[in-house]
Amino acid sequence: MNSGQSGRATLIQRPNTLKSKVGSGGNLTPEMRSAADRAMGSLAGDYPALALADINRMVHVLQAAKESAEKAGEAFQAIHRIAHDMRGQGGSFGYPLMTRIAASLSLLAEHARRHDAEMLGVVRAHLEAMRAIIVNRTTGDGDATAQQIVRGLDLAARKVKG
Repeated sequence: MNSGQSGRATLIQRPNTLKSKVGSGGNLTPEMRSAADRAMGSLAGDYPALALADINRMVHVLQAAKESAEKAGEAFQAIHRIAHDMRGQGGSFGYPLMTRIAASLSLLAEHARRHDAEMLGVVRAHLEAMRAIIVNRTTGDGDATAQQIVRGLDLAARKVKG
């Protein structure tokens, strides 16, 4: 504190303009909800193609990791980011199995300490399962076989993480 100041603080209050930017006092109107539902509905139709593009990106990145040990760390970071995003999308568009597998893959890629053939194989298995879900349009929780595959992927991921 400078010797010439009294030690008192001055409170500056700024106007809160957020409420005016949100509109309707921050409450969703029926019209706003309807517009959001329509937007989600149109995106839901695009989801399989978008998810398949993300899966293909991860397959490409995985191939780079196989070809160059120096690039493996970067590749796993990229896989983590993409899978993390997909984890949030699956359930929103009616693909909860995709969410579960993407969550497993995201954690696996994030915490991978090694990038050997076994690890790469488990990542590949996740990607193949994700592709099968999209190609077969497996919405909902899937059947008993799908549930068994998800459990197997989780087990394999835990095993290779150590």
